[in-house]
Amino acid sequence: MKRDIMEGITKYIQNCTVKISSPNGGGGTGFFIATGLIVTCSHVVQDNKFEIIWQGKTYKGNKVVDIQREYPDICIISIDISDNPCVLIYSDCQIDDKLFSFGYPDNYRNGDEFTAIFEGYSSVDDMNSELIKFKNAQIRPGLSGSPLLNIRTGTVCGFVKSSRGREIDLGGRAICFNRLNNEISFIFNLNKSFHAKDYKYISLLSASQKKLVPYFDYSNSEKINPKLELLFRSLLTKEEELLSKFVTGSDKVKVGDLIKSEFNVLFAFEKNNIIKENNHDLSNHITEKIQKIKHDLDIKLRGLKFLILADPGFGKSTLSFKIFTDLLSQFTRINENIVPIHLDLKDFADDLAFGTEEWLNDFLKHLFDKDEVSCNLISQKQKILHINCFLILDSLDEYLSNCTNKEINDRLNKYIFKVANIVTCRTQYFERYISLSEFANQFEKYYISIWDKEYRLNYTKWYLNRFTDDSSESSAILDKIDENENVRELCKVPLRFNMTLELLASTQQNFELVDTLEHLYQNYIYAWLQREASRVGNILGLDDKMFCLDLVAWYFYDEGKVGDDFQKINFSFQELKKSFQDKNFLQNKYSVEEISYDVAFHSILQIQKFASNSVAPLTLKFTHKSFQEYFIARYIYNCIKEDYKLLADVFKQFVSQEVEQFFKDFVHQVNANWRKLNDVSENCIKAFELNKENEEIDNPTLKSRKRLAREQLAYNMGHLKSKSVSNYLINHLKYETDEFVRRSIILGLAFGGQDKFLLEYVDELRDFDNNRNQNEVNIGFQLTYFGDQPFDVFAPDKDQKLSRCSGTVSKLINQFKNSKNNRGSWRLDLFTILYLSKYRPCSIKNFEEAFIENLEDFKEIITEMFNDSSCNQWIELQECFELILKFDSSFTIQQF
Repeated sequence: MKRDIMEGITKYIQNCTVKISSPNGGGGTGFFIATGLIVTCSHVVQDNKFEIIWQGKTYKGNKVVDIQREYPDICIISIDISDNPCVLIYSDCQIDDKLFSFGYPDNYRNGDEFTAIFEGYSSVDDMNSELIKFKNAQIRPGLSGSPLLNIRTGTVCGFVKSSRGREIDLGGRAICFNRLNNEISFIFNLNKSFHAKDYKYISLLSASQKKLVPYFDYSNSEKINPKLELLFRSLLTKEEELLSKFVTGSDKVKVGDLIKSEFNVLFAFEKNNIIKENNHDLSNHITEKIQKIKHDLDIKLRGLKFLILADPGFGKSTLSFKIFTDLLSQFTRINENIVPIHLDLKDFADDLAFGTEEWLNDFLKHLFDKDEVSCNLISQKQKILHINCFLILDSLDEYLSNCTNKEINDRLNKYIFKVANIVTCRTQYFERYISLSEFANQFEKYYISIWDKEYRLNYTKWYLNRFTDDSSESSAILDKIDENENVRELCKVPLRFNMTLELLASTQQNFELVDTLEHLYQNYIYAWLQREASRVGNILGLDDKMFCLDLVAWYFYDEGKVGDDFQKINFSFQELKKSFQDKNFLQNKYSVEEISYDVAFHSILQIQKFASNSVAPLTLKFTHKSFQEYFIARYIYNCIKEDYKLLADVFKQFVSQEVEQFFKDFVHQVNANWRKLNDVSENCIKAFELNKENEEIDNPTLKSRKRLAREQLAYNMGHLKSKSVSNYLINHLKYETDEFVRRSIILGLAFGGQDKFLLEYVDELRDFDNNRNQNEVNIGFQLTYFGDQPFDVFAPDKDQKLSRCSGTVSKLINQFKNSKNNRGSWRLDLFTILYLSKYRPCSIKNFEEAFIENLEDFKEIITEMFNDSSCNQWIELQECFELILKFDSSFTIQQF
């Protein structure tokens, strides 16, 4: 029996099993034998008081359909569910047949597998009632009701009833399906009916196994097309691969656990057109649209095009997996032939041939067993089997991340994007580079939203149940998260919420580990690397691993391509080795080869592909893009502490907002240590001096880079609580003529607690007629920084007059919520919002859309500011009040 075939069946069997718990501490296992029907042993459900736990969800109020306490000790339970998988039952056992089972024993309550050997039958009475007898397995309490799979036939022959010895592997006895009396015969008919409509299980069986099951006659007209059957198996393998991935931010919860529970990332909405049906479930929304298509299916599928947008860590990929598995479950039928295809675009970032009609043609022919099918996505005329494909493309931003604007347009014009049905992308990347393209106009746009408190509480209970059966602390943990302003903001992102819950669950609620973005990532990654360091074959210690990841993150963020700042998502093993070539610190301990293998296999890097005939990986990437951004910030932090010359070069690269978020936390650490503060202050001043404008430099790109470095250094220097730095910046401000650098010095000083200069700066900006250039610089850089226009190395502060400003508006309003870190820029942020509302006509429509979307938050913010004596005299507050009245005439300020 081929190993991959059996792995598919055994995993499917696991998905069919349920945990049964009772208030008296007992319980056991059951499994689905039809839609909404579970079989278990009657002694598992004593007193009819029990709960069913399946895919992380608890079902109560289940109904017992039939129960026989004596032989055969069987109970059939009805559960309110309609999308469950189902085992195939048939008993044909031979001596020494190998058996497999999965259940929930008392010592492994999250599930345990075992194998056994069939020995024969045990007679129960004179009525020819018999039990399956098996050996070489230890049967513990809780395994009663576990399905018993016969490896030879690929079918479930019975279910575990009793043990022959709990402490050793004597085996046990099981109830045999084919020896049940006629009173239970209805379950066979229901089981056959299920599999006559759902071919998933059957597609997993080998040809020889199918011949052993007499239920299905493959000679009739309803038989499964062998080409379609091969396709099913390929798609199910892909599904298993996706579902077996761990959720980013957890090494306990798999994607399959998440998307099959009720607590997955399904809340999605289109701006101005919220989906109301199905609890904002985008997957169901898409499914229903497909179901409404009756004629010209292959043509109408082309018209269903959805673009899923969200910030990093909000679950775009998870949602794409959910849609893929839902479509695979509901539409991959012989009478419909709608085939979902999921492609991770990260895998093709360096494949120049990817996406053409020829490429897609070859890909689909290979997937559909060469040229034996016709497909709605490609120009084929064969009529052996017609397939309607639904194409899902994940991670568009990472596929395009290393492209220039021209290359982005060229790639988006490829054939595959013309026929794609679903594409996922980071919101900021989309709005900066793609939103005005013809590509964007093809799609309905859906934005994943933030979870509300009730949803987060239920999710917390479910998530903590993955670690422990006791989730009683869920409400207290969530309350503490919400009490801490920083932690509450961090946990709005599902990725960070997962990381936070995992750290709190493993450290008995130590909130100091997650009180800042940097602390959360540092402690989470340290815990991850500690686990990797304990594995066989590991050579690097924790500090060396962190050092190596610093180098790798920066190396693939800036490869010396001046003018093209990007993160290389996928990189080869050879490129990884190259990043360590000149690092003597490491090479004194280990060879480059040893270091590279350790980082590839024992860190937070993820192996994408293996090279043929080699143990070396072909391509790698960081497990999540935010992990790379964290290590980029660490690299800059190490430079700011240790090497002013390197620091002077580092800030010539544009530091993204995502990296800046991490770096701010590192700067706060510097302020807490006066010795470190002195060294850092000196390094920053020296680095700034090295980047001063030099008339002798005739290279325009280098001049622009030095200007960018001065701007970024000044901004970050201002955050330092250093008298020498603040004096240096104040003195420099007196003769600084570059408005871009001047603005950054002022803003940095304000964040450092000296807001005098920022208040004067805003007063200058208010004089529009005499300070148009200053306003241009302020608006231009805000739009660049928040992703509403592309970064231009020669003029990052130039307003490119694009029609977008929604990212800037949304993020400025969001910054008001974190008063601890962003208070210094409040007045400038208010003024910027007002400027965009009045003086930038090209984006007024986009402003109004974004402002209305954030109106409730903004009303709350303005109310709080009116009650804050430190800012309630600002003229911008009264103007913001008047701006709100344009959209909500009933708004009033409540004095606290």
